[in-house]
Amino acid sequence: MGKRTLGSILLLLLVMFSFTFSSGVKVEAADRVHTVSSKDTVESIALTYDMSEEQLMKTNGLPDGKLYAGQKLRIINTAYTPTNYQWAERGKQIANYARTFTGFKKTAGEETPKKGFDSSGLIHWVLSQQNVPIDRLTVEGYYKQGMDTDTPKAGDIIFFLERGSSKVVTAGIYTGKDHFVNSGYGAETVQVRSTTEEYFAKYQAVYKTYTPKGEHIVQNGETLNSISVNYGISIKTIKKRNALPTDSLMQGQYLQVYSDALYPFYENQEASYDKAYDVIKYAYTLRGFTRLT
Repeated sequence: MGKRTLGSILLLLLVMFSFTFSSGVKVEAADRVHTVSSKDTVESIALTYDMSEEQLMKTNGLPDGKLYAGQKLRIINTAYTPTNYQWAERGKQIANYARTFTGFKKTAGEETPKKGFDSSGLIHWVLSQQNVPIDRLTVEGYYKQGMDTDTPKAGDIIFFLERGSSKVVTAGIYTGKDHFVNSGYGAETVQVRSTTEEYFAKYQAVYKTYTPKGEHIVQNGETLNSISVNYGISIKTIKKRNALPTDSLMQGQYLQVYSDALYPFYENQEASYDKAYDVIKYAYTLRGFTRLT
């Protein structure tokens, strides 16, 4: 009887040890997450976790040093190794930044961390903060404007459509491996969701990209206004993407309508490059014209 009691005690201690210490090992193995407070700065968080500010910003796709209370930042101390392919790298930054807003409230018609996000508002905030010149549209508007892709990458937009009518139900920012960040569809906060969830599996998933170039070749008689109406993009955005000095267009001119093809060649360069950047963007619209001798 005493041996059985002793055996039971040892077994109980073993189970307690397992729960106490093995769970700690799992936490250490997983990425740590820091929830931003109102007093936090990039510098203070980096110091807390003994990492560089650049590492913290790159890991979380932060476009600048501005933080928002409630943001969830991943703490990874291993060296950040960006991919060589610029569009994949850009998409990775977009996805990482979108993830930092996990837990922020869903608010219809809103598009900022302070007030909350609806699904299209989250897309607008994240893409615009990542230097994608994009208008504030509905999910249907983003669906019409994006470029189809059969090989989605992190940072692309995933849309869920009714199978019969192809009506857009909701959308989110794809993070890879069947996961995406979505504001509130079936939940009250921004969440990382999975396409395999029963909630989403009944819809058709369609992926669109904003990161590779998407061009329109100006046809005879077309104007900025007609192109704006056709693509659902403001004239101001078209001019900004192409650094157009006037409203005049020429037949055969190439216009970027989905994204900025030159990104990020001149990003983070000194101020003297700013004007050169605009000149190059405008010159890019004129390629393909017949050489005059």
